[in-house]
Amino acid sequence: NPPHNHAGFLSGVIYYKNHNHPTKFFDLGCEYEGKNGTMIMFPSQVLHHVEEQTSSKERITLAFNIIKRDAL
Repeated sequence: NPPHNHAGFLSGVIYYKNHNHPTKFFDLGCEYEGKNGTMIMFPSQVLHHVEEQTSSKERITLAFNIIKRDAL
């Protein structure tokens, strides 16, 4: 995925099968290797990306956004 951010309040990634394919956070000057069976959360506006996968191994990650809404 090219550098991007998300709409909403908080975003996250669940790393199911990732094979240490890191998510890189430009705004924070760090990266997370994405250990299998872990999850990270970060402010949605943080710019991040994942480099192209060149391995033939299956990679499964689930990205999500939490959107803050006014109470009903």
